[in-house]
Amino acid sequence: MPTPFDPWKSMTVAADVALASRASGDDLARRTAARLDELLESAIHRSPLYRRRLQGRTRAPHLADMPVVRKADLMRSFDTWCCDPSLRLEALRRFVADPPSPHQVCGKFGPINTTSPASK
Repeated sequence: MPTPFDPWKSMTVAADVALASRASGDDLARRTAARLDELLESAIHRSPLYRRRLQGRTRAPHLADMPVVRKADLMRSFDTWCCDPSLRLEALRRFVADPPSPHQVCGKFGPINTTSPASK
């Protein structure tokens, strides 16, 4: 079943885009830095792989200080890289190989898409 339409979320996203499109260069840089900090904070706290790679930091580093991580490395460590512990690579592979419908939906996450065979 496809994820239901959420009008409040859509309205919030539209307002966010409208505000960002009118922001000054400095405001946009601050906004970008704050969003990156949020993303990295989440990765540090929810992903054992990133927690280990970032040596136990509790605050987000600058993007330039982040270690390079390649797709092959991420796929080898999927179960400790993915920020949702309920998602496991083998279960997702089985789901993608035999989806219940043409609209591949996996739990609360909505559509599942795959990339090149390198992801296997």
